[in-house]
Amino acid sequence: GPWSDLTMEQPLLVSSYNGLVGKFVLLFCGLHVASILVAPRLFATHYRPLSPSEQRDWHGRVVGSLFATGIVFVALPEYLWPGDALAADEAFGTSDRASLACAIAAAFFVWDVFFCTAACQGWPFVLHASAGLFIYWHALQPFQQRAACFFLCWEASTPLLNLRSQLIACRLTHTRTFSCANVGFAAAFLIIRWGFGMPGSVFWWSDSIALLRAGDPRLRPHVVFVTMAANLALNSLNVWWGSKVRRPRLSWAPPCTCKPPGLTPAGAC
Repeated sequence: GPWSDLTMEQPLLVSSYNGLVGKFVLLFCGLHVASILVAPRLFATHYRPLSPSEQRDWHGRVVGSLFATGIVFVALPEYLWPGDALAADEAFGTSDRASLACAIAAAFFVWDVFFCTAACQGWPFVLHASAGLFIYWHALQPFQQRAACFFLCWEASTPLLNLRSQLIACRLTHTRTFSCANVGFAAAFLIIRWGFGMPGSVFWWSDSIALLRAGDPRLRPHVVFVTMAANLALNSLNVWWGSKVRRPRLSWAPPCTCKPPGLTPAGAC
């Protein structure tokens, strides 16, 4: 494999992943184009009445859901059963699968930066995508790749969120599919983001502070500070979003392609 000789002592540089990240950027762009071509034909009855902004949001959510589904299958096994090098050094160790997950995530956020800008999603979403790109790109150095895999698993709640939002846009809130997506998203969000995400963030903060105090020459403090800021911001939003989710009637839906994500070692998604 392309990372068969990867070790803690001789990690590949970020520049070694330029080609791989670029290929995944093209993949996400291709998925976006495919959604634009297929949706009017496959979902004509419900898609065509949507406004141009709703159609743009629809395609963004399709790409976001495909990314979220795929990245969980890549990241979760590596978090649960990390490779030897990564298990021995969670700060600077690496593995084939963890590097692949970070490369896919970095590519997705390249696409997301351009999508959020072109679709006029607003500066908070552009900032979110930019933070995700920054963090996952630096994770390829390598840096905190197991934590990156943990936070990427937060994306497990995203497909149901996007399906729910698409059904709302199509005025299909009376369907059984919507009821299932509604309840499923609420349960997934609270279990993943509150049950696992926030406690995991506390442990990650503890490890990161210890890493800063150790003064390892390989450490880039500004990367840790950015991930901490993003993690704090996302967990604050998760508390607010979760309080809305817990209401008997879920009338809220965040207007983003993959948010609330479990984005990064920052937990920023």
